[in-house]
Amino acid sequence: MLESSEKKGLLDRLSTLRNETNTLREEMNTLNSKKEETFGKKSEVIRNIKELIAKVKDTKEKRDFKTKEVREEKEKRQKLNEEIKGKIQKIEETKPKAEETPAKRPDEGLSPQIIKKNIKSLEYKIETEGMSFEKEKKTMKLINSMKKQLIEAEKKYQAYYELKSIHNELKPLKKDANEIHQKIQEDAGESQKLHEEMIKTSKGIDELRKEEKELTAKFLEEKKAYQEVSQKLQEKLSELGKLREEFDKHKVEAADDRKERQNKTLHEKQREVEEKIRKGGKLTTEDLIILQGTDN
Repeated sequence: MLESSEKKGLLDRLSTLRNETNTLREEMNTLNSKKEETFGKKSEVIRNIKELIAKVKDTKEKRDFKTKEVREEKEKRQKLNEEIKGKIQKIEETKPKAEETPAKRPDEGLSPQIIKKNIKSLEYKIETEGMSFEKEKKTMKLINSMKKQLIEAEKKYQAYYELKSIHNELKPLKKDANEIHQKIQEDAGESQKLHEEMIKTSKGIDELRKEEKELTAKFLEEKKAYQEVSQKLQEKLSELGKLREEFDKHKVEAADDRKERQNKTLHEKQREVEEKIRKGGKLTTEDLIILQGTDN
């Protein structure tokens, strides 16, 4: 059976353990809240990283498409520039010959168009007018002479017409080249803008990854601290359980001892009452209670 000082020491230790376990539970709850808060922040950062990665992928696809368009447009422009260059070279080659043309405008002087017009006019007169044989002969001679003139005129004006034709062909080519050049500038600008946006987003991802790393380290530290406190709590609870078992054991022993003393006292009083009965003494209420307690 425990001594009074031992019992007091046991009760004091039980009280101390209860306080310590309560303190550890509060500390665990605080650490768990911090740990879960950090984990929530980390999860939010991871979600943001995934969103930005998807954005970078989408931006990259758009940029690559624009870059491809620019490359194709540059190829078209190169072909047009080569064609334009060829036309300009041909103009330079034809220009000296064209400058030998008697008139710069076909409608002035003895141009092929005027000669043809005059020939047709004379031929029409022969067909419609009733000319004498001599007059018709002279007219035919004039027509033949004009046809020879036409051949010479066409030779002289050939370079002029060729130059004019090249200029006519060159004009739409230059227009197309300018339009493609403008389109290249616009698409290249948009491609650059998308590229810069992609770089900016990528930097944002790097910053978030750094934040994620810091939050992960913080979470692991808080988790470790939580587990350490949890381990301490388990140890304290285990010790508390053993002390309770010991305390309950001594309580049972004390109860048994007390009951034994009560029974011993009851039996002694019973013998006294029985002796009183043998002697014919008068029984009191207490004596009757004693006898009843003995029966029970």
